[in-house]
Amino acid sequence: MAKEAFYFPHDCNARNDEKLISVRMKYGAQGYGVYFMILERLMESTDHILVKDYNVIAFDVRVDSSIVKEIVENFGLFVFAEDGKYFYSESFNRRLKPFDNLREQRRQAGIKSAEKRAELSNRSTTVQRPLAENPTKESKVKNSKEKKEKLPKGSEKKSDLGKPEAEVKKAEQANKLAAAKAATKKRQEDFYNSLIPYVERYGPEMVRNFFDYWSEMNKSETKMKFELNKTWEVAKRLATWAKNNFDHERRNPNISNNRSNKGGIATRTNAQDARTSLEHLGELCDAILQQPSSPET
Repeated sequence: MAKEAFYFPHDCNARNDEKLISVRMKYGAQGYGVYFMILERLMESTDHILVKDYNVIAFDVRVDSSIVKEIVENFGLFVFAEDGKYFYSESFNRRLKPFDNLREQRRQAGIKSAEKRAELSNRSTTVQRPLAENPTKESKVKNSKEKKEKLPKGSEKKSDLGKPEAEVKKAEQANKLAAAKAATKKRQEDFYNSLIPYVERYGPEMVRNFFDYWSEMNKSETKMKFELNKTWEVAKRLATWAKNNFDHERRNPNISNNRSNKGGIATRTNAQDARTSLEHLGELCDAILQQPSSPET
């Protein structure tokens, strides 16, 4: 099930804004990209405001936290709250106001629609036929025939809601799978947050690569790779990852190939030396046999 996503307006000449020109002069396209990724995080956050935690933002956008700090604080692009713990963008909030109003209207319409469906559902009643006090033999036979009556060919048994049972079961399975995927997404976010304390020790790039590797989903998107392990401790796994230099090998796959090829090269070299020795020995034997024998005395 696709995750719901919203969008925000992006001016086609945003790069020519004076403040963004200053960012581009110092950090180039990287600084420009970091700025708009911060706007994306503002869009996803409640009330479009972010906590001033540069390490977390740097971990997400995969740059050094000093770059995030300078872009937020030194170019007049963002405003801090009174307590200095949060920041936001005034111009960004102005552009988002029409979109926020539209989202609120749709939300209210959805609530009203759900209330109406619930009201209609409560009005529906089930009519029960009273049982006869002294049922006769004829009525029993009639009821028995009704139970044994088969459905017409091509028709499907329907549920109380009037839908075919197969369709209802399919919808239930789809809802269960969607709920399982949503639960996995939540666990993926928890896993992401559990790695944040290690960014300062191992660096954002290594921790991000570690997360990308171990958060890979299975085919049904109900489990992540690390959940398939019988045992799991984040601290020990990260230490092993750094010790074995897995992160470096993922960026340079030729390293692991060279390791596996060393033994093969040595084996081939030894085989070549053996063949060369045998060839020399054969030539020596031929030379001895071809020498003329000395005359008898």
